[in-house]
Amino acid sequence: METAMEFQIGNTLVDYLFVVAPAAIVAFLTGQALANGWSPLWKVAPYALILAFANRFLDWALFNGEAETLAGYFADWRIAGEIVLLFVLAAAAFQMTKSYKMVTQYPWLYRRAGPFAWRER
Repeated sequence: METAMEFQIGNTLVDYLFVVAPAAIVAFLTGQALANGWSPLWKVAPYALILAFANRFLDWALFNGEAETLAGYFADWRIAGEIVLLFVLAAAAFQMTKSYKMVTQYPWLYRRAGPFAWRER
């Protein structure tokens, strides 16, 4: 018998966290890498989508999670939630890293205005 939580996340909580936690770390590092390469923010979205696909595949391959068709992948709210979670983490890391780079590389022009922003001196 499947519990309510297993129905919502598609697997047991431990199995889900074992797959989602590394994906969250990879999303954060992806955002940092894109910012370090001075890439635009829109590039975070395709990488978050790829990470969500990989995350779902690992859940299916390692823990017999639910396998979705391509259409079902985008219709399933659990997977859409993973995409949003990974995108938000990657975008936050991107903006934090870009803010840090702007302040440290151009200290005569900018000063820090919080973890995600900078302002002119």
